[in-house]
Formats: sequence, C-alpha cells, structure tokens
Amino acid sequence: MHQLDVFLRTLKTDFDKGTRARNTKEYEHRRYLMKRATSQVVWRAPLSRHTTWRPPQGAARRAISSLKSIYKENNNHPIMDFEDPKYKRLKYVRYADD
Repeated sequence: MHQLDVFLRTLKTDFDKGTRARNTKEYEHRRYLMKRATSQVVWRAPLSRHTTWRPPQGAARRAISSLKSIYKENNNHPIMDFEDPKYKRLKYVRYADD
C-alpha cells in the first residue's frame, strides 16, 4: 500500500493547479451591492448615556432591508467558481477494510 500512497501523492502534486478558485461574477455583484448599501447607513452610538438610540429611517432603513435580502441570497449561492480552469484539486481517500 505504501507504493500506492507514494504514487498518488506524486499524482496529486502534478495534478493540483492554482491556490484558490476565483469568485463567481454573481457573488462579486452581490458584494458590490452590500458595500454600496452599507455606505448608505450611518452607524453611530448615542452621544451621551442620557440620549436614546433611534432606529434608522428613510434611506438607511431601505439599505438595511436590502442588506438583509442580499445576505439571505448569499446563503443560497456558491461563492467560488469550481469550474475555473485555473484551479484543480485531486482528492484521494484511502479506505482500508481490515
């Protein structure tokens, strides 16, 4: 079995290509939308402990709701493009049933 392990290790080093798969275009677009929405929201604390925090209104509220929907959409789609020709990985699992 040692010869097989050595052979597969050399095969893996020859086969593997790239360090990371690139991000999908859809993910990059959603990331841009998130960055744009967060820039519309002003994040600040109350000025003193006697003032109360007021929830955001108007454009900030719309930006927060769009951020929530973008985050939900991100959970349903992959981040990386695994069909990228510049990224390949070979996985080998040795299963021994003694």
